[in-house]
Amino acid sequence: MINDQAFTRQPPPGLSFRLASQNTSLAFQNTGMGTDRTLMAVIGTSLSLISCGFTTFKVAQNLGADNILKISVNLVPHFGIGLVLLGIMVLRVGIIYHVQFMRVLRSDRKRVVEDGLIRGESPFSALVYTLNRVYPFCFWARRDHEHALSRRPVRMRRAPGRHG
Repeated sequence: MINDQAFTRQPPPGLSFRLASQNTSLAFQNTGMGTDRTLMAVIGTSLSLISCGFTTFKVAQNLGADNILKISVNLVPHFGIGLVLLGIMVLRVGIIYHVQFMRVLRSDRKRVVEDGLIRGESPFSALVYTLNRVYPFCFWARRDHEHALSRRPVRMRRAPGRHG
C-alpha cells in the first residue's frame, strides 16, 4: 500500500524562497566565472599575438641580415612590432573590461543582498579573490623565465654512416 500522506505533505515554509535565493546566488557566481573564462581567452589571444610579433620581428631581422629577404627590410619588422602592440592593446582592453564588469556584477550582487533576496555572507573578500587569480601567474612566469635561462644551445650531430 502506498502512503497517501507522503504525497500530500506540504513543503516547509520558505523553502521555495531559499531555493530561489540559492539559484540566484549561483547565477551570480556562474556569471563571474564566465567573465574569468573570457579574460583567460583574451590573455591567451594577446600572448599569441605578442609571441607571433616577436617571432616575425626576429625572423625578418635575421633574414635581412643574411640578405635573403628581398622585400623592404623595414616592412616586416614593422609588422612584427605592430603585432606586439596589438597584443598589448588587446590585453589592456580585456583587463579593463574584466575589472569594469566585475565591479558592476559586485554592485548588482550587493544591491540584491541589501534587498534581502540572497544571503550576503561570504568567507572570501574581493582581495582574496583577486590574489587567488593572480598568484598562480607569478609562479608560472618565474618558472618559465628560469627555464629560459637554463637552456643550453643544442649541437647538431651527423647521422652515422653519412659523411660528406
